[in-house]
Amino acid sequence: MQSNRFRGVIIYIAIIALLVFGLVAILNTLERTQTKPAISYSDILNEFDSFNVSEFTLDLGSGQLTYQLKSEPNVTKSYTVPNVSLFVNDISDYREQYNEKNSGSPLTSRYLTIPFF
Repeated sequence: MQSNRFRGVIIYIAIIALLVFGLVAILNTLERTQTKPAISYSDILNEFDSFNVSEFTLDLGSGQLTYQLKSEPNVTKSYTVPNVSLFVNDISDYREQYNEKNSGSPLTSRYLTIPFF
């Protein structure tokens, strides 16, 4: 008689544990679907190609790019460029073309270099 009662309690505990684990799994899945997707290198180049970047700073040592878009002038965004020399080559004509299209507000750009001692 005691063992039947004990077996019933174990079944209820197992059911509660499965419900808790299921709820945790569902919440983790929902959290992953609600996070913003990461910005890709092509997304960054598209911003430059459409002349949306009004200001940027590139650290040539670390590849850290901070930039502002014309549509969001008070928001500074950042991205780590995977290959600095490739990126510099990809945007080499950007300053000149941007300034031709936006003569009233020229591009502000800075390149930070590695200090040599």
